[in-house]
Amino acid sequence: MWVNGGAAIPIDKGGISCPPSARSDRPTQTKRRVGCAFTNMEKNNMEENNDNRFGTVEVTQKVGISAERLRYWERLGIVNPEYIQRGTRKFRRYSQEDIQRATLIRALVDHEKYSLEGAIRKIKEQ
Repeated sequence: MWVNGGAAIPIDKGGISCPPSARSDRPTQTKRRVGCAFTNMEKNNMEENNDNRFGTVEVTQKVGISAERLRYWERLGIVNPEYIQRGTRKFRRYSQEDIQRATLIRALVDHEKYSLEGAIRKIKEQ
């Protein structure tokens, strides 16, 4: 544990410091445990991003668009993420090419004042 302004913030055994919103102070069976609420799957996702694929949050931050806009562009076929099944959940994983295409579309639409249809046509011409 380390102290941040007088408040102790736990660090789990994997060395990932947990933000206050992810901490769990709930008792487990007979013992009271204060630990990180990140699941093993989330830890693995954070540690193992060596496949050059990126999640929705990373892409929206890199491109500068909202998640809703990214999903809309997915429905139009501008970006084509790979879906990874982990347990009962599916995760979108975007390639570097998807990020480059989305960045170009955003530049054309937001800065060059193309319509979305015009930007798609321009990219297909290249």
